[in-house]
Amino acid sequence: MKKTFLFMALCIIFSFLGCSCASSGIKLTDSTIVESNGSWSPVRSFWYPLIHCGSDEDGYVFEVHARHGSFYVKPDGDEPVVYVTDLVIEGFGGAYWQWNTVSYPAHASSHWAGEKTFLEVLIKKDNRYVGYAVVAIEADDYSEYCATVVECKEVLEQEDLGEGLSKETLQQMIDDVIQKY
Repeated sequence: MKKTFLFMALCIIFSFLGCSCASSGIKLTDSTIVESNGSWSPVRSFWYPLIHCGSDEDGYVFEVHARHGSFYVKPDGDEPVVYVTDLVIEGFGGAYWQWNTVSYPAHASSHWAGEKTFLEVLIKKDNRYVGYAVVAIEADDYSEYCATVVECKEVLEQEDLGEGLSKETLQQMIDDVIQKY
């Protein structure tokens, strides 16, 4: 009786451990859902997005974060242009990255002057996180910037996501990619 009870208790414990680790065992595959527009200059930034996000499937949302610089956003109507470090793209869209910081209009000389920075993209589908992308932006000697998708990964379509990946898990994956780059 005691052995049976002990065996059942161990089975229950191991099954709970297996469930808690299931999300970390989800396999990710390379994706082209986030693409760069190649080189960029401050003059062209108002007309050409630095990156494109989009899928042929419905339900995708892209949460984009600029580690340095900002995104240029032109609201509808007569509202003024705004600069933000975080941007949400629903479905299809582009991110118009600027070397200016979010305080640009108040401080015209305030801009990112580094040689390399990153854009982080968290990919959601049907309100669950399903992937990420890391885009490197590097300056050259000619006041041009080059955007490269360092890594873009999505959950394999046949994977059972359950609750999906956690935002924290994806952020750790992004940080690992950036450290290696």
